[in-house]
Amino acid sequence: MVLAAAATGCTQTSVGQPRPVESSSPSRPRDVDLTGKDPCALVPEADLSAFDIDKTGKPDRNKDFDSPECYYSGNDHGYWVTLVTNNGIYVWLDGTYNAEVDEDDPVEGFAAFTVAADVPQNRCDVVVDVADGQYLMTTVLPDLPEVAFSESCELAHELAESAVSGLGE
Repeated sequence: MVLAAAATGCTQTSVGQPRPVESSSPSRPRDVDLTGKDPCALVPEADLSAFDIDKTGKPDRNKDFDSPECYYSGNDHGYWVTLVTNNGIYVWLDGTYNAEVDEDDPVEGFAAFTVAADVPQNRCDVVVDVADGQYLMTTVLPDLPEVAFSESCELAHELAESAVSGLGE
């Protein structure tokens, strides 16, 4: 399925190292267990219009992360919310994935990283540390190749904020 490949894009490899991030242990306002949560229920309906999304999300399973995800089709972008419950956020820093990782602004008080894979170049992922061994990931993939990576990352961060707000207390 093309969407699944487009949504992940990072490959497991021993070649290449992610850029180190200056952080030792995650800072969280609380632990949120993602087990059993519905990724399509997290983004409040009122927020969908901010992303030019006019349809409810489509539930799926991310095969690369063996995790539930939700796909939203916007007018100019594809959006994913993935709930990873089998790996912690620091898997992005240990060389498991061939991707560039940068520390991002916190999302609702939770530590977050921006992940850039090689293909496609304007796709952006934001991973948010919500509990030991679990993270929420948002992905933005523009339909147009001329959309800047920074724009994709801004949208991915905003989507992460929206999804995390849907986790509740």
